[in-house]
Amino acid sequence: MTKEKLIRFFKGEASFDEMQEIDRWIAQSEANRHYAAELKILYVLSTMPQEEVGKGQMAFLQKGNSTRRFAKIGTVAAAAIILALLTVNILLVGHIRTNTPGKEIYTTGQLCEEMTRVYTEKGTKAIVTLPDSSRVWLNSDTQIQYSTHFAGKTRNVSLVGEAYFEVVKDSLKPMVIQIAGGCEVKVLGTVLHIKSYPNDNFSKTTLISGNIKVVFPEDKNGNRHEVSLNPSESLVIGEAQKPRVTARPKLQISKDVAWKEGELVFDKTPMPEVIKMLERWHGAEIIVENQKLYDYKLSASFKTESLIQIMEVINMLTGIRYSIEDNNRVLLK
Repeated sequence: MTKEKLIRFFKGEASFDEMQEIDRWIAQSEANRHYAAELKILYVLSTMPQEEVGKGQMAFLQKGNSTRRFAKIGTVAAAAIILALLTVNILLVGHIRTNTPGKEIYTTGQLCEEMTRVYTEKGTKAIVTLPDSSRVWLNSDTQIQYSTHFAGKTRNVSLVGEAYFEVVKDSLKPMVIQIAGGCEVKVLGTVLHIKSYPNDNFSKTTLISGNIKVVFPEDKNGNRHEVSLNPSESLVIGEAQKPRVTARPKLQISKDVAWKEGELVFDKTPMPEVIKMLERWHGAEIIVENQKLYDYKLSASFKTESLIQIMEVINMLTGIRYSIEDNNRVLLK
């Protein structure tokens, strides 16, 4: 493989046939992967503005309050390596699949109401159009259930997983989204993001535009408390802490919903959360045998990278080795 061809690939100028050739070449050996990564580092360093090279302040992996650095090669090169790993576009097998999600239509026995259930397996995503023409983007390992005709006084929806909603406005018939913990999100006409997986220790509702109210289950006195959100605010509900509302910069919100555009973004994300997100994204099982991995937080962005390539990045930064069995079972040891 020539340097010139790899450089064209890094610049985004390679043809489709060249990209396939590079993909096959990288997959042939670990030496090829390392050579491509090193050349990418040199290319990025050569194209960085001088003032950015001089700063050398980019953090990629954190342990406690300290930032992981490549001490042997200095701050400037460390920044180049981090940038390279964040922007590398090497195409390998294993990125997210786009097969058709599962869909069921059934009738409830009590009200004889026809219901629709749509679910996405791990490694898949989907877009669903609701009966009122509202659109919902479903992330991996997500289930949404709704009345097929929205015949009642409210547009009832239940969600398990992660979704991005663009809700059609109807002031006479609000949408009510049931999420984990018995909470309900009342929506009139709104863009919002909800992340509520049953194996997470928190759920998060973020209002992007419009207005919503989150209604909590009845307390011991029979009262139901509610919280109203303004645009760019998130409500986080966790097991070990009281519900809290936080203002969210638009940049942070865009990172939260980057999965909608096929990008996986980590922003000082604790490794237990990273592992769960990678399992959902790639449809894999990740077994952590080396508990030291949980001491780290990861900041990175991945798009076309395979699970193998992401594991290479984690290995380079932490020294923790990995092995992959049957393409979907990863051991970190």
